[in-house]
Amino acid sequence: MKRLISLLLCLMLALGVCSFGTAEEAPVTLTAFVMQSVCTEFGIIDDWSGKVMLDELNIQIEFLPAGDNVLDKLQSYMASGKLPDIVGFKEQQYTQQAINAGLLECLDDHQDELPNIFEDKGNTNAINYWRDKYSMKGDGKLYALPTAINSPSSTKDTNWQTRFRWNLYKELGMPEVGTLEDILDICEEMVALEPETPDGKKTYGMGLFSDWDTHTALEISTLSFLYGIDTEYVSPLMETEVTGQWIRSILDDEAFYKRALHFYFDANQRGLLDPDSISMTFNDVQSKYTNGQYMFSWFSWMHGNYNSRGEGHTTAENPDGFIYIPVTDSVIYDKATQTVGRNWCYGISAACENMEAAMKWFNWFYAPYTSFILSNGPEGVRWEWNEDGVPEMTEDGYKIVRGNLYWYFNEDGTYTITDEVAPGRDYWNTKPIGAHEDYPFGFSYSEWPTYDDDPTNLTKEWREWIGYKTQVEYGKATGHIKVATGALDATVIEDAELKDELDIISGQVGSIIRTNSWKMVFAADEDEFEALWKDMQDKAAELGFDKYVDAYTEAFAKALEEISQYEVEY
Repeated sequence: MKRLISLLLCLMLALGVCSFGTAEEAPVTLTAFVMQSVCTEFGIIDDWSGKVMLDELNIQIEFLPAGDNVLDKLQSYMASGKLPDIVGFKEQQYTQQAINAGLLECLDDHQDELPNIFEDKGNTNAINYWRDKYSMKGDGKLYALPTAINSPSSTKDTNWQTRFRWNLYKELGMPEVGTLEDILDICEEMVALEPETPDGKKTYGMGLFSDWDTHTALEISTLSFLYGIDTEYVSPLMETEVTGQWIRSILDDEAFYKRALHFYFDANQRGLLDPDSISMTFNDVQSKYTNGQYMFSWFSWMHGNYNSRGEGHTTAENPDGFIYIPVTDSVIYDKATQTVGRNWCYGISAACENMEAAMKWFNWFYAPYTSFILSNGPEGVRWEWNEDGVPEMTEDGYKIVRGNLYWYFNEDGTYTITDEVAPGRDYWNTKPIGAHEDYPFGFSYSEWPTYDDDPTNLTKEWREWIGYKTQVEYGKATGHIKVATGALDATVIEDAELKDELDIISGQVGSIIRTNSWKMVFAADEDEFEALWKDMQDKAAELGFDKYVDAYTEAFAKALEEISQYEVEY
């Protein structure tokens, strides 16, 4: 009898059903492979987003390595016939390959488990579009869902901007900047006013970096967005007018890319381009911005820590900092309201061994609440609900966002604020929902009616000068912003064999463009510049680039036609 009782006690302990309480249930672990992840870390998510998932779902996510050669890794998974539990795809073609191979679970078969997806009218256009466009051999079913659904156009700042050092711009008398090329004149005068930093470092108009280069010299091609021309979403080797009026090769003699190359060629000829540009990394350039070595930036976020309140420039009595100065002939690209989502999407592996948990997670991931949390962190750190049901920033929240600080949870549930990079990385690199009627105050804290704008002295002076509160407000009132068509995200080469052929062409042509572009920037004179341009065109033609251009021209025209019926507000 004693042996029997001992055996039963052991069994009860093992099952966690002893009379003194139920043992805590072990969390379910799901694997995830995210092609578009910007994080190099892998393993179990242990930051605050992982804690929220564990607390709410009893699910933890094990990220599999993405990093370099991410496409090769995806192809290896597909060749094995088994994908990780959760897969994030960065282009529709890879999603379609996985669907055709039967590797993704049909989401329509789990509608009862996915009410946040199928019962929310805000998802209707995205669901219908992806059923129509990316089903399995035309079966009209849903196998993956896009991200950024209903993400609105910008409300405060666009990603791309023409930004100058404010105190030096004032000292010059705030001259009008008429064209892209006039930027160099302004930079030259600024460098003359401040040829060295306080610590004796030489200043330049600008600096470039090469570690983000793929098919082009990326920092050069991105100038196109200041002029309403896409060189990313349709194809890095094509220039697409963002409202859909035209499309052309970046090697066309009329292409903006040549104008951008010549802009930096001129900058180098005038001593305004950092001579280390070809060998610098993004971090190198950011450090030089922080140190005050550059006068011009063409991104709203690219100025290192120079604009941080902690540096003191923006709050000084005579404030300084990088801020938007309009260029007369510039019309800046702004994204469309993405009623069908963007081309990044997520699906669940058909081989997932715990489909119930996967669908539980997927339903949670696509809840508007989750996008709000992923944007702002859990309640009680940066924000809290007020008595009117509207979010408002906490004192610590203001401290974090205004000081560019980080925070993390401690084991005891408290949190620590730090100026060192802390856990809390965006493993998913996107928000599933971009906007929602249940969150009329917006997902971004800067849009909340409760948010204390507390402008710096820099912002106060700029607003008084330009006559508007934000860059977007100014741009929409004066025609300096172009809102793009959703066709930019919807352009796809559907023929798999053709796409493989075009990928080979783009790799070969891209290598030539990337190399010659840097040579053109640092060319000795105009003759060498033009000779290198012609060399690019000739070599690209020999590699069949015309076929590439024709295919993407046709694909964009088709996307424009198809997207038109879905580009409506719900």
